[in-house]
Amino acid sequence: MHEPHNPTCCPACGSAELMRGSIAIGDGSGAHFHPEGLPLLRLERSVRLMAGTRFFACLACDLVWSNAVPGHLSRLLTG
Repeated sequence: MHEPHNPTCCPACGSAELMRGSIAIGDGSGAHFHPEGLPLLRLERSVRLMAGTRFFACLACDLVWSNAVPGHLSRLLTG
C-alpha cells in the first residue's frame, strides 16, 4: 500500500509550519478543515475554506490542497 506523502513545506509559500487535519464537506455549509490536536472544549473547531476555491492534487505524490479564509486558521489556533 502507498504511504501518504508527508510534506515538509507549503507548496504555495514554502513555510515549514504545517498542520495535519481532515476535510469535511457539509450540505450547504461548504468545506471545512479540522486541525488535529485542538482542545476538546473549544467551541470553534474548524476553519472554513474559501467559497468557490478548488482543491488541487499532485499526480506524482497525491498531495491535495486548497485555501482557507485568510487569517482564520491563525485566529482559531491562538483562540
